Amino acid sequence: MVYDKLESAENYFAINSGLEAAFNFIKQEGIEKLECAQYEIKGDKVFAIITNNAGKTKNEAKLEAHRKYIDIQYLISGDENIGWRSYKDCRVVQSVFDEAKDAELFFDEPQMYFKLLPGAFVIFFPEDAHAPMISDNKVHKIVVKVAIEQ
Repeated sequence: MVYDKLESAENYFAINSGLEAAFNFIKQEGIEKLECAQYEIKGDKVFAIITNNAGKTKNEAKLEAHRKYIDIQYLISGDENIGWRSYKDCRVVQSVFDEAKDAELFFDEPQMYFKLLPGAFVIFFPEDAHAPMISDNKVHKIVVKVAIEQ
């Protein structure tokens, strides 16, 4: 997992060739005005999902993990807490890996929680199970999916 400010995004471009396109999308002027929808950036290799939804309680937010995509989560506005647990420490499967959704869900408790602040991003890799959207308020955010294999 990586947590950083948007102005430092270029420090991570070398991790995966799709990260530069992903961060260029996030950095575009007027991003906060885009409709809630899915946006193609580089076909199915890099795409973004913009949402503005009510937050979840800690009990409602389940740990999820992905195998094919890296998640970049960027908070546009609101406040959000995210739970994290190492994938290798997840033991209680809620739903087995769904290839189409690239998601596996767990009932395990996060090992830690952190606050995602507006202007900051977090990158989750396949080894990072995460429980996003924990908030008492609406959470306006972008999740950019970057295929591990470009």
